[in-house]
Amino acid sequence: QHARMRSCGAVAAAAATAVLKLAAAWTVSDHAWFPTVYVPALPHRMLLALLLPPLCRMRDGAMGGSPYQPPDCQGFATGLAVDPNGAQHQGSAQEQLATLLHRTDWVRFALAGNLKDFEAQVADGRLVAGQHDTYHGNQPLAYGCDPAENVVFNGCHDNEPIFDQVMMKLGRHVGADGRARVCGLSHALVVLSQGVPFIHAGDDLLRSKSLDRDSYNSGDWFNRIDWTGQHNNFGVGLPPASKNQQAWEFKRPLLAAADQYRPSPAIIARQAAYFKALLRIRYSSPLFRMPTAEHIKQQLRFHNTGPQQVPGVIVLQLHSSWQPDHGSWDPQHKQVLVVFNARPEPYEAEFPEGAEWYKLHPALAALQEDAMVQLCTADNEQRRLHVSPRMAAVFVQPR
Repeated sequence: QHARMRSCGAVAAAAATAVLKLAAAWTVSDHAWFPTVYVPALPHRMLLALLLPPLCRMRDGAMGGSPYQPPDCQGFATGLAVDPNGAQHQGSAQEQLATLLHRTDWVRFALAGNLKDFEAQVADGRLVAGQHDTYHGNQPLAYGCDPAENVVFNGCHDNEPIFDQVMMKLGRHVGADGRARVCGLSHALVVLSQGVPFIHAGDDLLRSKSLDRDSYNSGDWFNRIDWTGQHNNFGVGLPPASKNQQAWEFKRPLLAAADQYRPSPAIIARQAAYFKALLRIRYSSPLFRMPTAEHIKQQLRFHNTGPQQVPGVIVLQLHSSWQPDHGSWDPQHKQVLVVFNARPEPYEAEFPEGAEWYKLHPALAALQEDAMVQLCTADNEQRRLHVSPRMAAVFVQPR
């Protein structure tokens, strides 16, 4: 086993400059592929090349719960407390609000690269480093030393893709358009994070596996992707019993109402265009791809935090360094502001402290046929922002 690991390590070291390898580094027994006794002996950079594990903090905070909790558990993006789905196990309105604020902190630290030393104001008002906040009660929330260690995802790795998670977590009152918007918000949380975004194939087309929670052996019927964007594969049948039977009673009514919730080709095309705009935004500014923890700690700031925050809204501000050799330098923008509005109504707020003026990012402004995107505005006379429901909007202050 160890010889095999050393051989893999040699290959990884040789390819590390060109190939990024992702792996879920399970160590469940002495016979595991990556034995616990051996992993710590790998040099740090070789370890990164071999074992870059997907980070569940974003998924659990944004989408809600975990793979081991009821499938209708809600999170930041899926309406917890601000658009409840009626699931009694989520507790009272007050309990849901407390859970939402805590899970929103999970999302914030993931957006900031999952850095153990990054500090932010958390739900109870304290200024806390990521390693001193908690995840699912007994684990450190953030543990990374470098943003490249942050493999952030919402819909690939474990369980259902984003569309199917949204189907199970949103209330039955939310129609196809609103569900598609929540998918777009979930994509934005991943694409605009510091670190390594991890996107499931077909997410941009609102891909569904008809609620199959583990489609590894489900064949093409549940795994197919319509690259033409005419059908997202939702409602093609009850998923196989092997991994889904215990949830069949929950999933049957959703699948029976597939015609009500399945996105039209026009909605799929709109969301695909929004996803492409998010990619353009990420690569329009190095501030979304800061290379070191120090740059992130100096140049990333959250607003709307603590006990008085507006629930369901994250405001992320990125500052360019003042010179190219003093941090992450954006030659085009002094500042970038991202507002993630998970609420079912518009969000309005004053400009954050230190902002001079903003305009909607050109990649979003170019989506002329998307009325909800065009309603995201920065009023520089009144110094106020307006962000549409269930939407991530990006504003920039050009140089």
